[in-house]
Amino acid sequence: TTERLRIATEAELLAACGQRGVTVGNHTMHHANLGALSTAEAAAELTEAGEWLRARFPAAAPVVAYPYGIAPRD
Repeated sequence: TTERLRIATEAELLAACGQRGVTVGNHTMHHANLGALSTAEAAAELTEAGEWLRARFPAAAPVVAYPYGIAPRD
């Protein structure tokens, strides 16, 4: 299940974000290789994850850590 793949729970992330110098940012919703997706698919991955983050972590940094270190072509 997805639960087994999580590195941290939401509660653990909230607690970590309460520590000085810790924030969270966008890493896509499904850890997709953005370089292999169309522009629309990549935008959907980032948008969905961004909305999820902002709903739970209002102070989330407006940054993206690209899965696989690969950015979309465009």
